[in-house]
Amino acid sequence: MAPGKGPPSEPITGNYWCEGPTVVKIGDGWHVYFDRYRQHRYGVLRSRDLKNWEDISDQLTHPGHASRYRD
Repeated sequence: MAPGKGPPSEPITGNYWCEGPTVVKIGDGWHVYFDRYRQHRYGVLRSRDLKNWEDISDQLTHPGHASRYRD
């Protein structure tokens, strides 16, 4: 363990396989977007303190690809 660091936290996602997380700061919160690839869908979690996470996947809409880009 690195000096000054504690043990890792519990997983923030549910009991499913996920990959490819992308972290985005929106307003005063953090969003983690990821691929729930065995379920053929995407997920998103939201936190204001990076400790307590809320699954808001049911609110997610997207055009078909989860990459974040800016015009």
